[in-house]
Amino acid sequence: LLVNILREALEKIKDDFREKLLAEKALREGEERFRIIFQTSPIAIAISSLDGGCLLDANEAYWALTGFSPQKDLGRTTVELGIWESVSQREQFIARLQGKNSLHNPAYEFINEHGDQKATVAYYELIDFGNQPAILSLFLDITSQKQVQDALFRSEARTRAMLEAIPDMIFELTRDGTIL
Repeated sequence: LLVNILREALEKIKDDFREKLLAEKALREGEERFRIIFQTSPIAIAISSLDGGCLLDANEAYWALTGFSPQKDLGRTTVELGIWESVSQREQFIARLQGKNSLHNPAYEFINEHGDQKATVAYYELIDFGNQPAILSLFLDITSQKQVQDALFRSEARTRAMLEAIPDMIFELTRDGTIL
């Protein structure tokens, strides 16, 4: 009877251990998938601590967009990096973020480390990172799209100005002769 009880207990321990190993394997695989997505994403992603604004992690797209370097800038605060002009400006942002848990800025512009002005769409989300509250920041670089849009607006304005300056009457017709 004692041997059977011990054998059953041992089987239960084996099953529990097997389940724990499978759960840990699934967790490692999930973390690896996240790491791959994080690092290969064309969207610039950064994680900073909520309390001090310390840059905890970032992907290659973030380093390329900002011009910062992971070797010298990881671990520095966002105020030290010049992302915020002052601590009070960052604190106002934190208060807004904590009130909503996520923020979206469709026209976030900043000057990167090399002095280039970058236009982005920014998203911010409160997360837990290593058991500490953090901010997940995502930046979609729209600088080239904005430049194309500005060139199109300039071209349209130039064309409109030329048409309005011509003293002759100009009109547009459909194929059947209707004046548009």
